[in-house]
This record gives sequence, structure tokens and C-alpha cells, in this order.
Amino acid sequence: MIAKANPQRHNPRACDIDPFQFTHAFGERFRNHSIAKIALLALLLPALIVVVATIEGNLGSAWDTRALSDLRSIVLPGAASASAAEFPVTRDFYTWTQVLAVMAGTVLLHRHWHLASSMVGDLLSSGALRAATTERKRRYARRFLRMPKEILEVEDDATRLEAFVSRVNALTRRWQSRVFVGQLLAAAVLAFMLVSGQRASLFVVLVPDSLDTSGQAGWLEAAYSNWWASQDHMLGYVLYFVLAIYSIFLILNFQYAGVMFAYTLFGVTMLTEPDADWYNRDGKWGWRPLARSYRTVLLANLLLTLTLIDVLVFIGASNFAWIFALLVLYTVLLPAFVMLPWLLYRRTETRVKANRTEAIYSAAQTAGVDAQSDAAAFYPYSYELDRCANARIRPLSMRRWSFASLVALFFVPLLIAVAQTVFQFQFGQ
Repeated sequence: MIAKANPQRHNPRACDIDPFQFTHAFGERFRNHSIAKIALLALLLPALIVVVATIEGNLGSAWDTRALSDLRSIVLPGAASASAAEFPVTRDFYTWTQVLAVMAGTVLLHRHWHLASSMVGDLLSSGALRAATTERKRRYARRFLRMPKEILEVEDDATRLEAFVSRVNALTRRWQSRVFVGQLLAAAVLAFMLVSGQRASLFVVLVPDSLDTSGQAGWLEAAYSNWWASQDHMLGYVLYFVLAIYSIFLILNFQYAGVMFAYTLFGVTMLTEPDADWYNRDGKWGWRPLARSYRTVLLANLLLTLTLIDVLVFIGASNFAWIFALLVLYTVLLPAFVMLPWLLYRRTETRVKANRTEAIYSAAQTAGVDAQSDAAAFYPYSYELDRCANARIRPLSMRRWSFASLVALFFVPLLIAVAQTVFQFQFGQ
């Protein structure tokens, strides 16, 4: 009969990348916590905000909540109605959306790193990948990845793959301290630029339309002074500053880890050949580990997209110095995170099916079974050919329309930034 599994001659776990060694901030303790515990710890953030606001006397009440009214003022031009320049915690729709994004981002980071850390080994174990390469792939690895010659010249395919992943892990461990300090300093600088620039621009989209220019400036000044996290409320200001540092630090960790994952995935692709688990034990023909990991990548980038939209809507381009830095990272790295896996695996189904079909006919020929003269003996091979033809092997588990919709959404922050800087567009005006 035709073999359906692809036995591995090595320990797949030796091919696992270790993202929890990328930085000191999210190390072994972060790894060992369950996702439920991470979610519970994330809930401490809104609780801390409520405590600080209560101490400062800026918690507000249910009557201060104007989420729907404020949202209408943002979306509909000229709909900003007269409202008091008071922004206690219960009215601060902007901060709460950022807090929710930070909480979700922390949980997603934990989830993604756990999935990505075992992805390569799981794909090898399932048979979706097998360690093998070609001279053409070796040239690509040398040219685009600067893969060392001593790795590419290893004779055994499995050992070569393990050597590549081990090198990536060794490099990230060596850079760990420098990366941590660099990310923390960058986050602190960008956060300082954020909180310093908010005085003149925060809540500008909510300025009542009935006020003249001087009245609007006065309303903005009063709104900032009455904001629970302004410089006039030092406890709230310090907490918000720390929150801003952590938010940007979290984004930078996503970006750095994403670069390392993209590099590793490209390298693994150059040192392996795609296949499938023809028993289909995971319902994805062996590709579920990649699909799950890629789904968290899309969710993380979708969260970053919505966060950038939120910031651009409320603050606009007046803080463009720091927003520009994040937009550059977003523009440069997003294609690598979203498009690179698609480019690497978009033709996997065709290649895998062609190889499987060839293997089935070869097995029949070796067994001396002819499809034309002995239909009964060829039936098992015919059955496998039908299974192969009908298999829906989508390594990323993404339909074209949903993938295209997400890619289109990722352009929205860039379009808003261009509209605000070039055409002086402003929400609510």
C-alpha cells in the first residue's frame, strides 16, 4: 500500500525557535504562565486606573459616559454638540480603547509565542514539512538570508535544519540584553513625545462646533486640564506615561519577534520541502500548526491597525514625530509579517499534490499494477488519487476574499495619515 506518513529521522524539537529568549521582559516566567493567568493579570491595568482616578477625584460617574455621543461627533462632520470640557475616566473613551488594546496585545503575544515556538517541530512531526533542500534553495538562503557556508554544506538534511534554527536561537540570546535596553529606551522616548504633545491635540475631534477659534482653543485647554491623566493630576499622569511606555514596548516586541519569525520561516522554507499528512489527523492535512500561528499574526497586526487608527483619529498628525516612527515600522514590516508567509506557501497545494500523484503512480508501477489492464488491483491507488485530488491543502487556512479584506484594512492607517498631513483632513470637522 501507499505510505501516508512521512517519518522523521531526527528530533523535531531541536528545530524549535525560542521567542521567550528574545528579550528579558517576556522570558521564562512569562512562558510558564497560562493564558488564563496572563488575562487575569492584564485585568489589573484597568483596576489600577480606577484606583488612581478615585484617589485623584477624577473617576466620574455613569452620567459622565458619552461614548455614543462622542463617537457620533467623530464620525459625522459637524455633529460635535456642546459638552463640558470634563474628561474623567468614565468619559475617556480614547484611553479605554488603548487599555483594551494593551490587554489584548499582551494575551496575543503570549499566545503567538507559544504557538510559534513549537510550529516548526510540529510541522515536521505531522509530515507537512520534511527536511530537504535543493541547490537553488541553497543559493537563495546564501543570498537573501546570509546563511553561513558551514550550515549549507552540512550533508545531512535534518542536521542542517537543526543547525540553522540553533544559530537563530544563539543569536537572539546573544542580543537579548541589547535588544531589551534599545526597546525600552525607544519606548520611553516615543511615550514622552506622545504625552508631551497631547496637550494641544487630545480631544480635538470633540471640540463643539458652535465655538469660535478662541473658544475652541480654550475648550481644548480646559479639556486637557480636566483630563484624569493630565499634568495637573500627577498620579494619573505618571500612570498614563508608564502605560504609554509599556504599550509602545509591547509593539516593539511584536515587531522584533516578527522579524525573527519571518527570517526563521524563510530559512526553514529554504531547508525543507512541503508535504502533507495524508491521514489528515488534524483536519488541515498536517498544516494546522502554521495556520494557528499565522492567525495570531493576523490578529496582532489587526489589533495594531485598529490602535493606530484610534490614535490618528483622536490625536491626528500634530504628534506626527512619534506617530511617524510607528507608521514607518508598520509600513516596512507589515508586508513581511503578512505577505511573506503567503508568498512562501501560496503554491504548496499544487506542488504537494503533484508529488503525491507521482508517488502513487510510482508505487503502482513498482508493484506491477497497471491501471488499464487490472482495474481491480489498481483500485486502492485510484482511491488515493481521488483523495489527493479532493484534498484542500491550505497551509495558512485563509480564503482569498478574507485575506484581501484584511490586506485592504491594513492600508487604512496610512491613508488617514496621508489625508491628515497632505490634505489637512480632521475627523469631526
